[in-house]
Amino acid sequence: IRAAVCGIAMATALLAAGGAAAQQIGVVAAVSPDMRGSPPAGGSQVKSLGSPVVADETIVTSASGRGQLLFRDQTTLSVSPNSEIVLDGFVFDPAGGGRTGLSLTRGALRFIGGLNSREQEAIIRTPTAIIGVRGSSALISYKNNQTQAILIAGDRLCVSGTCTNRQGAIMTENGYQGQVTQAQMAETLGQIDGPP
Repeated sequence: IRAAVCGIAMATALLAAGGAAAQQIGVVAAVSPDMRGSPPAGGSQVKSLGSPVVADETIVTSASGRGQLLFRDQTTLSVSPNSEIVLDGFVFDPAGGGRTGLSLTRGALRFIGGLNSREQEAIIRTPTAIIGVRGSSALISYKNNQTQAILIAGDRLCVSGTCTNRQGAIMTENGYQGQVTQAQMAETLGQIDGPP
């Protein structure tokens, strides 16, 4: 835990220092053991602690890789192994009016909303659903051609137009699917975070 806190503190400092860089929207706050990024103007690159993350970059993890991204508005994404995300809709304005958007084409992630999602929904797209997360944290996965989202805490979670504010609610393309069990939560968190 101490190493993760130190990593996040270091990433926050690097993000603040690099905030003026054009197109930079965040930094890598943790990686284990590997994660790659493909910015729109370049090829695939190995990501390490403190690596910049830019708009429209594709982030990919291997079968054993996982990582965490920290964005300029303090939104964090924890990315599971075998995942691919595209950071295609992030704008941060300290005076307000920012937005957060990304696409999850495979895998799973934990979203913890920052300043942007307090003002308006963060939008996460999968091949089968559009998810809105407002002032909330959620677990989102796309596997076997199905999207699943679990509201951990916060204001609201919407999946393809159906919304809930029930903590622990499971949502799919087909609407509300009930409350998450302890075993389901442990399995999903284990997929994203790895062994305790």
